[in-house]
Formats: sequence, structure tokens, C-alpha cells
Amino acid sequence: MNGSEINILKESKAIPTWPKGLFTFSLVIFLITVGLWAGLNFYWLEHQTRRLDEINAQFEKLRASFPLEKEQEVALLEKKTSILKKLLADRIYFSKALVFLENFTHPEIYYTNLIFSSTNNILDLEGVAQNEGVLSQAVNSFAARPNEVSAVIIRNARIIEGGKLAFNLRLIFSSQTLNYQNERNY
Repeated sequence: MNGSEINILKESKAIPTWPKGLFTFSLVIFLITVGLWAGLNFYWLEHQTRRLDEINAQFEKLRASFPLEKEQEVALLEKKTSILKKLLADRIYFSKALVFLENFTHPEIYYTNLIFSSTNNILDLEGVAQNEGVLSQAVNSFAARPNEVSAVIIRNARIIEGGKLAFNLRLIFSSQTLNYQNERNY
């Protein structure tokens, strides 16, 4: 080999192949993407649509076999449950007043109704006591706690069947007794 032949080989430049390789790579990625899109769009989507149609048909068949009255009962129950969930989520309660009431109520008394006025810190109770002595002990138990209860008022005491005593009791709480807390804070 002489020097001119070596010089020719060194001076010739090869055509760069990376643009062609980049184009081929991009084309393959594009074709794979289009293939995946077509497969998902035409096969998977159609398959899922058919499956949904089958489920809807089964649901309609089941619904047709279900009596209308039962369906209305279920709808009403669902509505009541929804309202109850909303009320429970939004309620504010007065834990200390109820704990106080539970701790200091005489065991021979039970309450039939409870109405609370948050603006005046008043708890109106309707209840039944075994006798007058039990009611007197209960009232004294509440009245003996002036830090928690500002006033105790008994109204409309009457004897009912079985010799028991029905009564209305109003407890007026001092402002520091009641601790209003949202349930989410517990």
C-alpha cells in the first residue's frame, strides 16, 4: 500500500446514520402508540361496552322482578339514611350536659323527652319517677351543684298509672357547664 491509498481512506467521510436511526426509532414508537390506541379503542372499549350492556340488561331484569312497593320502600329508606347521615355529620352536641345528666339522675327516674335550647342553656326534660321522694332526691341532686346548674324548675307534676309520678323538669345550666364541640374534634 502506498501513502495515497491510505490518504484516500482517511479523507472520505461516512454519512451520519443517526438521523435515519432516530427517524426509525420515532416511527416504531409512533406505530406502537397508534397500535395501542387502536387496540384499546376498538377492542377494549367495545368489550367493556358490551359487558356494561349485559350488566344493565341483568339489572333491568332484576328490577322488573322486584315489586314496586319494595322499590319505593328501599328508596324511602335510602332517603332517610341520607338525611340521617347529613344530620349526624353536621350535628353539634353538648357532651358535658349529657354526662352531667347521666351522672346525677336518680336511678329510679327515666326521661321520655328532651328539648335543649342552646341560646338560653336550658334543658327541658319530661320524665317519670317512682314516687315523690325519688323526684325530690333528683331535684336536690341537681340543685346541690350551683356551679353547673343555675336553676331547677319542676312543672306539671302528676300521678299516672301505677302510682308513678310524671313531671316536667327544666334545668338552666351555667354557661361554663356546656362545652359545645364538633364531633370531628374528638
